[in-house]
Formats: sequence, structure tokens, C-alpha cells
Amino acid sequence: MDEAKSRSAQIGVNVDWHTQDMRDLPWPGNFDGAFCFGNSFGYLDDEANADFLNAVSLALKPGGRFILDAPAVAECILPTFQPSRSFELGGIKVDIEHHYDHEQGRMFNDFTFTRDGALKTSALRHSAPIPIASSTELLHDAGFESVAAYGSLTGEPFETWRA
Repeated sequence: MDEAKSRSAQIGVNVDWHTQDMRDLPWPGNFDGAFCFGNSFGYLDDEANADFLNAVSLALKPGGRFILDAPAVAECILPTFQPSRSFELGGIKVDIEHHYDHEQGRMFNDFTFTRDGALKTSALRHSAPIPIASSTELLHDAGFESVAAYGSLTGEPFETWRA
């Protein structure tokens, strides 16, 4: 957060920065809009995802807008699902093993990072890929009246990814 504070000050943007649980937004009816970007939705369990969306809904003024950037929806992930993949990023080799459990509706990812011969492993479990219909239901349950899916911020139609 220090870097974000520094950069916002450099460009003259006045921002109040907070670090806390994303389900705890103690500013009822305070915001005209909110966004959740970077594919950061879906890493909590179903109840906690619903709690987050409820918190966002309550923090918005009446008529406020919420943009949920969630490219890890089932309609995008599953058509091109690969059980493993590897790539290099900034001198670090990344190997990922994917497993989708359709009964739990959960994606299990095991990561191995290799840099200069040193290995580090990490496991990630998340409720993504969530079908768009389920996300829409969660949003409606949280009080969002109008929900639409788009392929971009400019309003292009939503399409599934193709291999």
C-alpha cells in the first residue's frame, strides 16, 4: 500500500487508503460507484462472496454502480481448460497444475515457482470458475437490481473465450 500511497500523491490524487477485510466496508451509502478488478472475485467461499457483495451494495448510494471484473467465470475458463501450463515472467519460471472439481464447483491450482534453481510451491483454492448465472444471482441477492455481462469496459458483448 505504501507504493499506492506514494503514486497517488505524485499525481495529486487525494485517496483515503484502508487495509481491511473486503467484507467489512463501514461506509453505508457513501459511494457513487465501486469496482472489483483484476480477477479478485471468487476466492472466498460462497457465503463470504455473498457477504462481500452485500457489503459493496450497502456502501453504495442509491443508484450507485458496481463493476465486477471477473474473467474467471466458468464460461471463459472451462472451454479452454488446460490441466497444466508453464510460462516465464521476470526471470521466474511458473508451473501450474489445475484441477476443476465439478461437484464442489472449485478450482484447485498448485503453483511451482523456480528462480535461479530455487523452488517455491503454493496452492490456491477458489470458488472460481463461477458461472455467470450464479454471479448474477449473488448480485441480485445483494440488492443490485440491474446486472449485465459485457466483454469489455466499453460495453462490447460478452463472448466465451476460444482456444
